Formats: sequence, structure tokens, C-alpha cells
Amino acid sequence: MTTTDDTVPGTLTLALASLDDACQDLDNAVLALPNSRGDDIMASPKLVALLFRVVTARRHVRRLELEVKAEIRNQLRASTVS
Repeated sequence: MTTTDDTVPGTLTLALASLDDACQDLDNAVLALPNSRGDDIMASPKLVALLFRVVTARRHVRRLELEVKAEIRNQLRASTVS
């Protein structure tokens, strides 16, 4: 995969912002749940969708972080070879 120096880090920045938004939305949804000890709470489809959004965003961030690390390694190798 060929990228410019700014493509992957820029995409990672956007992915981190997306993950932060998803986590904030999930936090808000969880804080809105009733806080009764001993009561079972059933996750609504909306809450499950938020959980899925957070998991998907975390996976995307992790994949991009690995790409950034690989790009840095490639640049280090290239600079030591030249």
C-alpha cells in the first residue's frame, strides 16, 4: 500500500475522533440507564447499536495504529539503507 506521509496519520486522527464520539454517546446512554440495585436491565437495540459502533471504531483505530507503526518502520529502514 502506498500512502503519503500525512494520509494514514490524518485518517488515524479522524478515526480517534470517531471513537471518542462513539464512546461519549455510549457513556451518555449508560448514564441514562436506571440505577437500581438488583434490577436486570435489558439492552435496547439502540444500546446494542452503540456498543457495536464503539467496537467497530476501536478496531478501525487499532488497524490504523498498526499501519502507522509499519509506515514508521518502513521509513526507518529506508533512511538507514540510504
